[in-house]
Parts: sequence; structure tokens; C-alpha cells
Amino acid sequence: DYEIWLVDLPGCGDSEAPKPSALEPDGYCPTAMGERAWQALGKCLATEGGAPPRQFTLVGHSLGGTVIIRMLSAPELQARYDAEQQRVERAVLFAPCDQAINVVPPSFLTLLGLQGWMITVGDVLGVFDGKVRDLTRRSYHDPEFATIERQERYAHALRHSEHREAAKAILRQFTPFDPKTVRPIWPKIDRLVADYKNIRVPVLIVHGTWDETLTSDMGHALKDHIPGAILVEVPGRSHSLPTEDPVKCSALIRRFQQGLASEALVVGLDADFFPTTAMFRANPHLTTTGVARAQNGATLSVAP
Repeated sequence: DYEIWLVDLPGCGDSEAPKPSALEPDGYCPTAMGERAWQALGKCLATEGGAPPRQFTLVGHSLGGTVIIRMLSAPELQARYDAEQQRVERAVLFAPCDQAINVVPPSFLTLLGLQGWMITVGDVLGVFDGKVRDLTRRSYHDPEFATIERQERYAHALRHSEHREAAKAILRQFTPFDPKTVRPIWPKIDRLVADYKNIRVPVLIVHGTWDETLTSDMGHALKDHIPGAILVEVPGRSHSLPTEDPVKCSALIRRFQQGLASEALVVGLDADFFPTTAMFRANPHLTTTGVARAQNGATLSVAP
């Protein structure tokens, strides 16, 4: 029912992976990645010719969700790509990383410490593929959801030095951290978070309740900072939510894209929804809205 454009960010998938030293110091940060995505989308939109302009929905997972947040909130990108932004109808973020974090996830630190000689030794000893297979399986709560294709993508990114260094640069630059102390640089982070209010389209955030990489608490924080955002929590799913439960995720995208009300998004999906509470912070006399749950086709009322 929909035309889908899949974008490989710089350093990822089949896209080129320029050396971090050949780029500006923040060449792999979410803002820079967002600009590259706008450029790619601009090329796609330019091929439509004289057809009536179509609206589209942005969908991103994990770092991709963070990139979309910057695409829609960074003032410099709003100014440079206003025509393209006018075409965005909605955004769906699966387990996005909030840039306001105070600890670098341990899995990030493991990759940052990986050196080329370690890969070579692993290949010589015949243990590299097994390690990557274990890494892939550990990224799912139920290892049966892991796929050979994902394992091969991990192996390619780790084995090829240009993609490995690009991945490390992406992790170093995803939010402002002091490289020596590994502590957050809060003034810079606060400026990024302040930009969230610039987002002008409806946003759906989806998190698995068993996400160990980026917990669902991040979803609650983002939901309260992004104007009008809705959070849906999917029980029993982890960080690889889109491939753990693709049917449920595609249903949420479809329903949100169709403009259904927040309570209708989760009907029959065994999921919880949390409407926005950002507006209540401006008026302390208003009460917040409670969580509602829909299961087996029945919706529970939302009580004040």
C-alpha cells in the first residue's frame, strides 16, 4: 500500500564510510547524518516530476530515531530544508536514543574499544564468526528472532576498517561527551534537548518494555519533551523491536499514518499507550492523563 524508501546513513550499510579524520569534527553526529538524509530525500523527491506533491512519514529505529529527531528539530536543518520538511506528515521512532543521557551504554563502550588487530586475531583463531553470532543473538530477548542477514551486517561493519571506524565515530558523536572522562557535556546536551520543541509534526514513539540497550524510560522522557508525542510500550520486546515483532510494528505505523486517535493505535495489539503530558507542565492546575491499555480488542477508559 505504500512506497518505501530505505536510507543507509553514512558509514552504514552500502553507503560510503569516509574517514572521520577527513570530515569536520562532528561529521558523524546526528545533525550531520540528518542533513545527509535530507539530501537523499531531496534527490528522491526531485524524481517525482510534475506529479502532485506527496506527504511522507519518517520512520527510524535506535540511532535512526535520534537522527530523525535532529532532522525535524535542528534550527539549521529547518532553515535549509524547509521545502522538504513541509512534505513530512508524521514521524515514528522505534526505541530512539534521547541525547540527554548521563551514561554511555556498556555495549557502546565495547565497540569503541575494538581494534583491527582483534578482528584479525579472531579470524586467525576461527572465533570471529562465532563471536558475531553470539552478539547478534544477544541483541534479542528471544534469540530465535535473530537472522543470518543481521549477523552478516554486523560482521561486515566490524571486519572492514572504514565501516568500523565510522561506527565508532557515530557512537562518539551521538551526544556530547568528554572523550577523556566519558562524562556528558550538559550545556551542549541541554541545547539539543531545547530543540525538541521545534518539532512540528505528530510523533509516535514505540519502545519494548524489555529493552536493555535504551530503556523505555527514554521513551517517556522524549514523549514529555516533544510537543504532542505519543508513547506506545510493547510488553516482552527488547531493543530489536522492529524485527522481533514486525507485524505489530507495521500495524502501529499504518494506524498512526492514518491519523487514528492514540487509544485506537493499540486496540487488539496488547500494548500500552501514554498520551503526551508536555502541555501539563505549562499549567500546573491541570491533571495528567493516566495510562490506557488495549488488549483483545477492548479499550480501557482513560481516567484523569
